[in-house]
Amino acid sequence: MLKTMMRSGISVLFVAFLISLSGCSRSTEPVPSISDGTAPIALRLTMAEGRDDRTYSVGRVQIRGVRQDGSQIVPQIFEVDRATGVIDLEVRMLVGDDYTMLVEPLGSAILPNGGKTNSGIALQAVMGPFDVEADSELEMNAVLEPFIPDGLFIASHGNDLSWTPMSIATGHRVKVLERAVGSDDLSDRIVDFPDLTQGVIDLFLLDNGVPIVGYQVQSTNQFGESAFSDTLFWSRP
Repeated sequence: MLKTMMRSGISVLFVAFLISLSGCSRSTEPVPSISDGTAPIALRLTMAEGRDDRTYSVGRVQIRGVRQDGSQIVPQIFEVDRATGVIDLEVRMLVGDDYTMLVEPLGSAILPNGGKTNSGIALQAVMGPFDVEADSELEMNAVLEPFIPDGLFIASHGNDLSWTPMSIATGHRVKVLERAVGSDDLSDRIVDFPDLTQGVIDLFLLDNGVPIVGYQVQSTNQFGESAFSDTLFWSRP
């Protein structure tokens, strides 16, 4: 659970984030000279409630701005200590119209049993579209939604792989982990499910006669993709 809040100053004034240990840590950088053409946006980041029983280990936060025409502001990534806390930050953005802001803590999800997912975009907050006007200050609440799929499961009859899709996902990718015949070497291949929302696939359609070792699942949406889930290991009976 996100617990404490603090404020610190940087080019994008930023504060440490996290969700599993205790305490809060500060990340600071020199503040560059900012001239005309930018305006401040004060952001308060909170976790969406009741979405997840996982915790998150986050070492960095990525902030991106996307315009309505699809153009992007260069992502800004802030290194932070792995400590539990809430983010309170202030971003300076160029004056303009039709921004969508993405706030994406980078790290892994920690499962209740102690396992963990791969590292990457673990949570995502999407705000906008909104306009940034000169000589004004915006205050916005960014609600972080879990992005990494959860609950990988293979039905008892062994045909279907399922998972719990995250609310901000619009598609999924399945990474199929395979062992080469007569070898201990592993390879993987990606199967895209761009319109899938329920998360059920037929395992036998993926096999092609190659021994399958396990599966990982990744969420996707129009803005990017999450880290892959933890590995569900499996061998055909």
